[in-house]
Amino acid sequence: MSSPGGLRRTGAALLLLPCLALAGAYLWMVRMYGRWDLWGVIVHESGLYTLGQTIFFISHFCREWPVKLVYLAAGLCLFRSAHPVPALDARRRARLGRAGWACVGLAAVLCIAAFGHAASRTGATEALRDLLQFRSNDTAPEAWGAHWRFHFLSGIAFIAGCGLIAAATGRRISAGAAGAAAALYAAVTVVALPGLEPFTDPRFLGHQFREATGTDLPVALPLLLGLWLVMQAGLAAGRAGSDPQGGSDPLIRRCLPWAVACAAPVALLALLLLSGHDVGANRPPGAVGWSLPDLYAAHTYEHSLDYLFYGLAGAGAFLLSAAGRPQAGR
Repeated sequence: MSSPGGLRRTGAALLLLPCLALAGAYLWMVRMYGRWDLWGVIVHESGLYTLGQTIFFISHFCREWPVKLVYLAAGLCLFRSAHPVPALDARRRARLGRAGWACVGLAAVLCIAAFGHAASRTGATEALRDLLQFRSNDTAPEAWGAHWRFHFLSGIAFIAGCGLIAAATGRRISAGAAGAAAALYAAVTVVALPGLEPFTDPRFLGHQFREATGTDLPVALPLLLGLWLVMQAGLAAGRAGSDPQGGSDPLIRRCLPWAVACAAPVALLALLLLSGHDVGANRPPGAVGWSLPDLYAAHTYEHSLDYLFYGLAGAGAFLLSAAGRPQAGR
């Protein structure tokens, strides 16, 4: 698994999972609506948006990308601890740096264009409220940090999932890297003002569970980590033995804490949802009478711009982290 070929195969397998999830969600909607061409069909749970509008749900993306940026930063910290950058010569580091800044620039263009489009439709103030996490969704009351709290437990599961895959394919993650990722998440939570809604509000509980099990873990996580593993394999190619992975720590010892940290928030959400909360009473107008798979299907596509952001910003952050590696000795 630690060889470049092993990393590449694992990364490719992970990248296949989002494709399968998106294809499965589309086929389920084909079953729901009885037609193959869904672009102009209203599929969103609000009863307002077609599939095309759901994919390009700009105001939603304005709320989402700051959250995803935190996930990405924490995840890369864990990944780099498990997969250090091999020593690279100055010329290669320069190329990686240029490519990294290009990817970051494209991600920034995506975010700026999304804000500009949202501002042109609803006004700059309303777009800024989305960006600053005031809205958990389009119809909920506004409150500072509400959207961050709307993803609190699912975010923990996502970042721990990054640690799980990184540790399973590389070295044991250091306590310092784990602490840095936790500190970043805690700091943003404090700024967003922690609250009890993620543990008590049925709307928050249902959304976090669907976020974790419908998009974060089956789509976004394998997309981001698969990309990083394939790119890490490219860095390590031709340098076998120069950066040993895994060390003497058994696989179970490296992975068990991260597996528990990933599964625990999801299990907690499931238990809380089963403890008497009437989640069905909080369904949006367009989702009345929908089954659970119905609720998952269109939501998978609601995060399409997030997946693009993960690809661009994730590649850029990875390349820049590699470009900063000291030059190989001669």
